[in-house]
Amino acid sequence: MSAARAALLLLVIAATGAWGADAQAAGWLSPVAVSTPQTSGPATCGFLSGQPGIASVDVAVTPAGETVATWTRANGGTQEVQAAVRPPGGAFGPAQTLGTTQPCYFIGILGAQPRVAVDPKGNAVVVWAHPLATTSVIQASVRPAGGSFSPPADLSDASRNAQSDPDVTISADGTIVAVWTWNNGSKNVIQTSTRAPGGAFPPAGTATTLSNVTQDAAAARVASNDRGDVAVVWRRTNGTNQIAQARVRPAGGAFAPVVDLSGTGADADAPAVAIDPVGRATAVWTRSSLVESRFLTAAGALDGGIDNVSDTAETVNYPTVALDASNNAVAVWVGGSNQTKAASRASRASFGTPQTISGPGSSSLLPAVAMDPSGTAVAVWTQSQSTTTIQAATRPPGGSFGGVEDISQGSGAYLASLAIDGEANAIVGWTFSPSGSPQVAQVTAYDAAPPTISAASVPGTGTTGAPVGMSAAASDRWSGANLSWSFGDGSSATGPSVSHAYGAPGVYTVTITATDGAGNGTSIQRTIQVANPVPAVPAPPVQNATTPTPAINVTLSFKYSASNSSTKLTSFSAKGVPTGATVTVGCTPPKRKGKTPRCPARDFKKSNARGTVKLTTFVSKRFKRGTVIEVRVTKPGMIGAVKRLTIRGRSGPTTTTSCLAPGAKTPSRCS
Repeated sequence: MSAARAALLLLVIAATGAWGADAQAAGWLSPVAVSTPQTSGPATCGFLSGQPGIASVDVAVTPAGETVATWTRANGGTQEVQAAVRPPGGAFGPAQTLGTTQPCYFIGILGAQPRVAVDPKGNAVVVWAHPLATTSVIQASVRPAGGSFSPPADLSDASRNAQSDPDVTISADGTIVAVWTWNNGSKNVIQTSTRAPGGAFPPAGTATTLSNVTQDAAAARVASNDRGDVAVVWRRTNGTNQIAQARVRPAGGAFAPVVDLSGTGADADAPAVAIDPVGRATAVWTRSSLVESRFLTAAGALDGGIDNVSDTAETVNYPTVALDASNNAVAVWVGGSNQTKAASRASRASFGTPQTISGPGSSSLLPAVAMDPSGTAVAVWTQSQSTTTIQAATRPPGGSFGGVEDISQGSGAYLASLAIDGEANAIVGWTFSPSGSPQVAQVTAYDAAPPTISAASVPGTGTTGAPVGMSAAASDRWSGANLSWSFGDGSSATGPSVSHAYGAPGVYTVTITATDGAGNGTSIQRTIQVANPVPAVPAPPVQNATTPTPAINVTLSFKYSASNSSTKLTSFSAKGVPTGATVTVGCTPPKRKGKTPRCPARDFKKSNARGTVKLTTFVSKRFKRGTVIEVRVTKPGMIGAVKRLTIRGRSGPTTTTSCLAPGAKTPSRCS
């Protein structure tokens, strides 16, 4: 453990005073426990060393929202490594024990640090240090998407000691890269092991050594992107100073030579790294009371000089960095007066003026930052005053971090880990140690994205006074979704399935709204055309009491879409046409400035018709308000039917019926 880290942990013990708000913001959900309480113990540990009940919580999430959490848990004298998985929209499943790690932690807080990574398909990997009789070996457990974690596999040579802070990453194709610190008998060196998709890790003892074997190295961190580019950073002594170093491996290639990131003359510490979608890596570290940064090309070469991330010399600790899809960066660290600070830069530019994002008078520890591809950033840290809580702040793309929020509930939360999905939902895990109760691993989420409405069923037409059934379905990755309805006539309802009767004809806009537990909402709209019931056709006139002339009785069937000024028929037909009849259709547009415009549809005529006749030439044409469409159905020896459809814009078309006596050309009122 570095002196800086030990000093930070002493702040947890000694800090006094208080700052912060008790209420959570709308986007942050209440924490949930993902672990079960520890069993009795403890292990026999040394001075200032104790066995924690729960420790070292880490989280990872896929772009689609599947979350994996891992932690260590006391079980008698051993410290188990456990993990649990949560599908999008679901709950965390039961914990699976993966193996065991060192049980003794500095002041019962800092110790073995299992790390978890997950790819977009849901394949996951956890790495940790497993104690043997005289050494420790790095182990890994892999979970295929939808499956269970495998038995642990040894990655390092067990004949020599491996330290307890390995790191791991996994690319979109399932390639896993683990890094760790290992003693070669005289020096501590950085090693790595790669597991090909669907394959196995190489035999223990065949790991690749990344650092120079003649000097001590430590604090390795690794990052990869979806296509498989990998960047590793660490610190190594040059005999006088600690130097931040890096190596890059292009997808499908070999590691490029080691490059020195920091200068000489002062010690570098706490390196961290992120990598963009095309393989450009950005590293940060502390050196001589400053946070420094540098970026590398996809081929592993240095790209530009050292950039000062923090603007003034002050005590700085534990910088971390994140990139979006365009290589824009956000760095977060603890600066002077133990406040969390942040700075950002555009791709390949210098970092701008730092922003203090923790509250006045706060005492911050061990921050983390994450960005989604669009540039939304979330920062979290442990706030230690008279209580220890987890605090957070969010930043929109290209903006500044907003107000600080307490995301844990009650005192005793510390050492937060952070991940972010493709919708900018942030997932945070930490150890919670409430007074008088066993420790647990807790997880919460910043529910940034609204629910998704996946289905909606609203009929296109309805009849006044008749109930119309409607339904919809919605989901949210983190807090569920409630559905509400506005029917467009001042009425509303809630629930996935509803029914509504309209009291007047017209075109109504139905609005469906889904709202999640964080208050995020999304809406869609559907249109329904409501008409009065079609009136019955009057009885045909009686020619005489003894030999009545039969009358043609037809109905018009149509669907439409309308605006204030026009209507488009989406279907149009005459039903009940007697066999052998003739159907003719024409239209008369309204006069405009003394002129009679042309009908947008050709006249229609069909002889020897019967049954249902589709009036296709009038479908998909837009008719101006006031247009009259006349449908005549005639047959020798029968009283003809004349139907007139008057276009009224959004009020909906109206129909009138008249009769045509045999041989007549002008219709008259039906008697």
